[in-house]
Amino acid sequence: MRGAVRWLACITLILCAHAGAQIIDATHIGTPLDLSQQTWRFTASDDPRYANPAFDDSQWKPIWPRKTFKEQGYAVPTGLFWARLHVHLLPETNLAMTLTEQSHQVFVNGKLIGQKGGFPDHPNVSYEVEQLYSVPAEAASGHSTVIAFRLWWSPDSDQVDLALSDGAILLGDQTILRDVVRRHRYSRFFDLFIGDIARGIFAFMVGIWALALFRTQPEHREYLWLAAIGLDDAVWACFTVPTQVSQVPIWEA
Repeated sequence: MRGAVRWLACITLILCAHAGAQIIDATHIGTPLDLSQQTWRFTASDDPRYANPAFDDSQWKPIWPRKTFKEQGYAVPTGLFWARLHVHLLPETNLAMTLTEQSHQVFVNGKLIGQKGGFPDHPNVSYEVEQLYSVPAEAASGHSTVIAFRLWWSPDSDQVDLALSDGAILLGDQTILRDVVRRHRYSRFFDLFIGDIARGIFAFMVGIWALALFRTQPEHREYLWLAAIGLDDAVWACFTVPTQVSQVPIWEA
């Protein structure tokens, strides 16, 4: 009986060790692979060694990017933190990946392939828009490629229950993903911004009309107030759309 228990314990340890070193097989990607459905590892600390593919992240906490931190039993990190995933890629392929985050850097086998937003030396916050990054062929390994994210969230992020990523983390053929991102941005524009643009145009017309009325009837000061409100709303609409489309920071220090 004791021998059976020992064997069971050994098998359990082997399986746990294998699970900790799990590598996602992405050598036969057809349609883009959604990496946000995989188990990543994260740490709420910052060290440049974390980008090194040889770094041992087995003690980091497992995280599912599309579930919130609190839902998984973790405190929402603030400041700088990292997430890593081990993927098996074929070298010399035309790959790219997407990420939807405010302030981030993306490393593939230690090589910085893209970044967006600001960090503590120059923090800024912008609207989250899906970004596309090419994966250099030389960064892919025939055995295990490590994708690492360095992220920064503002100090008040812990007031909201957030997920690691607001969108899918897609990995696939660069040409396909470029079309996917373009369609997503077109859809986002028509779903979210057309209303802002229409409101801005309407508010501008109301403001100009109210100014014309005030000019002919200056004793009616309510026309001046109506013009101020309309033009203010028009300016705000003109500001909102570019910040979300062009990634102009909405807050910067």
